[in-house]
Amino acid sequence: VLRGSSVGGTTLRSEVLALTEASIHALGITGGVTHVEIKLTPHGPRLIEVNGRMGGYVGALLRRSARFDLLRAALREALSLPVELPELSFPAVEYVYFVTPPADSGQTLTALHGLADVAALDGVWQVKAEAAEGRSLDWRNGTEGHLGTVHGTAADHDRLRATIAAIESTIVLESA
Repeated sequence: VLRGSSVGGTTLRSEVLALTEASIHALGITGGVTHVEIKLTPHGPRLIEVNGRMGGYVGALLRRSARFDLLRAALREALSLPVELPELSFPAVEYVYFVTPPADSGQTLTALHGLADVAALDGVWQVKAEAAEGRSLDWRNGTEGHLGTVHGTAADHDRLRATIAAIESTIVLESA
């Protein structure tokens, strides 16, 4: 259990938002869009990094989940035009799941099985294989080293956890 977490996550949410605000303030940022990464640990939220940009899939995820166009808001901010920030609601959980190589690096991909079965899972709307046979596998390459992506929608976080378990048990990686 995370320190300060509560039923519904209200305390944890407050801690994450406070850390985000303090990080942005410490850097002197007063406008624009930032991408703040925070890791949830047993000792509370911890800052990983702050970037002066919109994060990779964040704009698309917000557009699908909350019907809010972050790119449009960022462009309006950059042009010193008024930006309306509505109270966001999230009726479902939109996700991008990265298929990553195993931690025992140094292998070469020989086959990736199960992607069609993953595409048939409830709520999955796109599966992309991004690794070809013969590719070197190394999880330390981060986002650039992933083998594919699964995009989808889950009714709630419990359903998301079940979908992730199904993805992980369905995709089979062969390597040499």
